[in-house]
Amino acid sequence: MDSAYDYYSLSKIDEDPDDLFEKTCGFFEEVREMMESANLSQARETAYEEYTIDTMAAMIFGSNMIEKAGSTEDITLKLCKDVFAGVTVPPEIPDSHPDYLTTRTHLLHQNLDASHHSITRSRLEITQHATAWTYLLSTLLSGPLTESRLLTTHSLLCTSLDLDDDTPASTYAGLYRLVPVCAGLSTSPPPSSVPGIIRTLVHDYNLAIGRAKTEGYLDPFALAAEFAHRFDAYECGFIFLYRGGGAVGGEGGGERSVFGGCG
Repeated sequence: MDSAYDYYSLSKIDEDPDDLFEKTCGFFEEVREMMESANLSQARETAYEEYTIDTMAAMIFGSNMIEKAGSTEDITLKLCKDVFAGVTVPPEIPDSHPDYLTTRTHLLHQNLDASHHSITRSRLEITQHATAWTYLLSTLLSGPLTESRLLTTHSLLCTSLDLDDDTPASTYAGLYRLVPVCAGLSTSPPPSSVPGIIRTLVHDYNLAIGRAKTEGYLDPFALAAEFAHRFDAYECGFIFLYRGGGAVGGEGGGERSVFGGCG
């Protein structure tokens, strides 16, 4: 780990962060070589695929949990697996279904509304998140990141999820926000500057990927950290998972919320 990295010394970590970093990089290289091997066994390929699916579902669960959205980890994993497999997931289930009862209990434990509408919304917060991620990942694998693709991702994420004040999703899903936003003591950029910030993000991300292709080397930690600071933690998780293989991290809390206008 060179001087470009900084970290806090945590007493709960038994190993030196530099050693952990080198070990993690070694794991990345080992997995890459294994997946590129002509002798890759079906068992290993299946295990890697299952691990990747579980990791993506865990990322979505963590992202939802920050916003008090979605449902339990088990239900999130089950619904995400269906979405990733191309299975159509019904937004509503009968009140006698085990997942319905589990989600209701999950909402009540968080002091949230546990009506039929809220339980249905919880399922949508999972399935639409998984759908949005599937779309974004497929587009990143097929070509460069674009402003349009980010907006489409946001639209897939928020469709059908009206705001708590009854503002319809059609007025914000996939659209740049027109109102100021803050989280705790942190204030987001003013609405007028958001389109330009996103376009700069897209340009710089594609530039970083192009440079990595030319150099034949990519540091997923540095890439995720750079764009997390300039955009948000969700983007950090997406980039890190896409380029390196990890789980999402972020901060938040408070009342249950929808994902808001793009930016």
